[in-house]
Amino acid sequence: MKKAIVIAGLLICVACCTPLFSQDDSDISFTQEYIASMTKKPGPDRIKAFEAYVKKYSDTSQKFTRLAYYWIAMDSFQIQDYAKAVEIGKKCLGFNGYDKGEEARLNLMLGNSYGVKKASVYNKDLALKYTNAAIAVASSAQGLNDVLSAAKDLKSKLTTPPPPSESPEQKMKRLVLQDEDFSAAIDAYNKMGATDKDNADIRRMYGTALMRAGRLKEAVDVFKEMLAKDPSGTIAYRLGQAYADMSKKSRSAFDPSVRYLVEAALRFDAEDNNSNEKIAMAKAEHQLFTKYNYFSKLDQYNAKVHRQQASASRNEEEIMRLKREEFKQKRHIRRNYTSIDLAAPQYELDKLAEIQKKLRMAQSGGTSDSAAEMEELKKEEARIKAEFRQIVSNIKSELEL
Repeated sequence: MKKAIVIAGLLICVACCTPLFSQDDSDISFTQEYIASMTKKPGPDRIKAFEAYVKKYSDTSQKFTRLAYYWIAMDSFQIQDYAKAVEIGKKCLGFNGYDKGEEARLNLMLGNSYGVKKASVYNKDLALKYTNAAIAVASSAQGLNDVLSAAKDLKSKLTTPPPPSESPEQKMKRLVLQDEDFSAAIDAYNKMGATDKDNADIRRMYGTALMRAGRLKEAVDVFKEMLAKDPSGTIAYRLGQAYADMSKKSRSAFDPSVRYLVEAALRFDAEDNNSNEKIAMAKAEHQLFTKYNYFSKLDQYNAKVHRQQASASRNEEEIMRLKREEFKQKRHIRRNYTSIDLAAPQYELDKLAEIQKKLRMAQSGGTSDSAAEMEELKKEEARIKAEFRQIVSNIKSELEL
């Protein structure tokens, strides 16, 4: 079943509407640690923070402990850890004290989790059970029309049978795009006759099913064959994406992923598909940066600067030394140039500017080392961008586009 769920938007509503303080939860450290956890980036970071929170504050009669469990469940769903979402979500429903909105959203989340066919917890009967519960709870309270609408849509998807007679193409599209049942789509394709297997749309769905099922080498073979027969932006993009998925485990896949994503962008441009052209080109550039571990280096740099900023108060000695250097250089320029009406040469001004740059860095908590690292990162960024422009130029010439 396609996971076209509006639950992400619903989570924001809860975050905005949940009061942080009440008479029942007056302990300052209790509430402050909840707030600190809540401000973490949604996903693994916030899950980790709330797991530490519930370990420390385990009393589920307390509102913030219940809410912490609630967000562990919801964030687990968002990162597609459906088994954990189900485990914690069901645990939450055993607690007393959730309001109608939270209860309805928990049931909707459980309905969605059980309804994902590729998930290990897939169970259509349980998906319907919790979806019906979400409908019942949302119908009994005001202001939950968004949950009610989403739950009804989900129920419709869970209960709508396939068409009594569908063409092989319709069946493949339903299995891949709607049901996301990739194993069933691959089985269906393998049982088709030669004529249906040669149908471009059916074969494209087959390649997509292979890719989504993790059978990337087979998907690459399918899309390469299709691209050779009928070049298009869509097929080139699928091929580039398959290689991009492979690059997560094999560095040798980076170059072909960039190559075919650039080809996809150029073909989309020739097809006047500007939006897809931009998406493919951005993905290609991202792959090239990833090949050179640029983003990892940037993350390491940012983490280092963050640590340095936290210790800015310990930088006093370095700051005083740089201030003395700044004073000496200014005095040198004044005595040797400006006091006798001479313009200071550029190298003297550059020396002063470099001292002042290091001083600003030290005052912000950084060091001259981190400033040098930032310069190196900028140079690396410029080099990669230049390489990418050359790759695009080469492929454009090769394809004569």
